[in-house]
Amino acid sequence: MKLLPVDVNYQKALRAAKGGQLEATKIGGRWFCTKRAMEDWVARTGQANP
Repeated sequence: MKLLPVDVNYQKALRAAKGGQLEATKIGGRWFCTKRAMEDWVARTGQANP
């Protein structure tokens, strides 16, 4: 199970996963990604909450 980092907005991450900007896989209606993919996406886009 992958938990979203507390400083990342759920809706932003969900839209990124659906749009292919965040490397994630949809399984049974839920999106999953690796910790590394999340870290890369946050570093690339600066999507952490202020």
